[in-house]
Amino acid sequence: MNDKTIKRNYLLNTIYQVFSIVLPVVTMPYESRKFSAYGVGIRSYTTSVMTIFMLLAALGCSAYGEREIARKRKNRREYSRAFWEIEITNLLLTAIMVVIYILYIAIFGGSLKAYYGVLTIALIGNVFQISWFYTAFEEFDLVIIKNTAVRLIDAVLLFVIVKNSKGLLPYMVAVAVVGLFGNLFLWISLKKYLVRVKISDIYIGVHIRKSLSYFIPVVATTLYTIIDKAMIGGISKSKYENGYYEQASGFIKMILALVTSMNTVMSARMSLLFEEGKLEEIKKKLHDSLNTTLSITIPLMVMIIGVARLFIPKFLGPGYLPVVNLVYVFAFILFPMALSNALSLQCLNPAGRARESSRIVIMSAVINAALNAILIYFFKSMGAAIASVISESFIAVVYMKKCSDFISWKNIIDFSGKKIKAAIGMLAAMILVGIPFRSSNIIAAILQLIAGIMVYVFLMLKMKDEFVMNMVKKVKKQLKKL
Repeated sequence: MNDKTIKRNYLLNTIYQVFSIVLPVVTMPYESRKFSAYGVGIRSYTTSVMTIFMLLAALGCSAYGEREIARKRKNRREYSRAFWEIEITNLLLTAIMVVIYILYIAIFGGSLKAYYGVLTIALIGNVFQISWFYTAFEEFDLVIIKNTAVRLIDAVLLFVIVKNSKGLLPYMVAVAVVGLFGNLFLWISLKKYLVRVKISDIYIGVHIRKSLSYFIPVVATTLYTIIDKAMIGGISKSKYENGYYEQASGFIKMILALVTSMNTVMSARMSLLFEEGKLEEIKKKLHDSLNTTLSITIPLMVMIIGVARLFIPKFLGPGYLPVVNLVYVFAFILFPMALSNALSLQCLNPAGRARESSRIVIMSAVINAALNAILIYFFKSMGAAIASVISESFIAVVYMKKCSDFISWKNIIDFSGKKIKAAIGMLAAMILVGIPFRSSNIIAAILQLIAGIMVYVFLMLKMKDEFVMNMVKKVKKQLKKL
């Protein structure tokens, strides 16, 4: 695979991530109004609990499997055997987790048993999730087609099924079933890649141990929101607080998907480079990737803060005003999450240092849970947001130390300096545009964005930021070809 393949995959993945941002712009307002913060909270809380079981069932098999297949992809027999060993491991772990999950529902389900029950379908569907196999070959087309189709069908079903709050349960059933069939769709093309493997050649013991070391790094970007949602529901006893948190974290999740799209594309390539010992190429690609990531992350942080007051209340509808302050806090999680996600997927995991990464995230998870126990009690969902920002920052700092052979804080400061200055100017412009508007106003928020982007681009060009100047050169080069 050459650099053109990386660019193509990055473009495909970025288009999908943009789609993932645009689609909720259509669905979130409808969902928030039909379900209310209480209904959104029920879905958020029950899904967060089920997701804990799903993550335990997967146990890092996806990230570990991607790395193993990427390393062996030149030997068809070897990667075929590895695929079936990892998939059987996933099947056994999922079967155990389904039994435990059903026991959990019976004992702790209470009035939410029906909601927990339908999510069993999603948990079982985890067995058939094999996107990792295709990403190991840097074949993103099929995965993106599947993901796009599932998201579109989910959106259509939302408008067809949900007419009021009573539509929540049937909608959750429909989404779970669509997700299951989406996973099965990826199995159709497997025969082009695999060769027959004897059962006597299958050995799964080693994979359970190795995949365990990938478990925590893989869930790092979602671990805190899952813990937060479960603890918010358990400590505050308020589904409304879960609803506020769900919507605020949803905005951040959309933005983070765009920011981290390159990491998904680069992970398999970096595994191959580490396997071949090409350290200088790894360093260069990591530098370029982080520069690109920060060029996107920093202005997006400012955009979120700048438009939250005027945009969110109008966008979500009545009853969601507390989401604004949550978004102000959550915006600051983007920088450390973007940094830690890149270092995990492009450095630590490909280098086979997932165990180190696991220890760091476990420490951070303990910090997060401890902070949650205190802060949620006093500040409810706001306390959980603050705890997540602190915990993610801890991970980013320690990851930087672990990857010091490839990247330094001086590099990060060099990448970020001009971008931060331009972002400050951007925020000032957005605040000035928003001053005349007292109440929530979508048009005003759009004007803020336009003004902010214009100021940011102007300042970046004036300061001749490396990333922007490279983009300008590429555009000029393409224009000359026309």
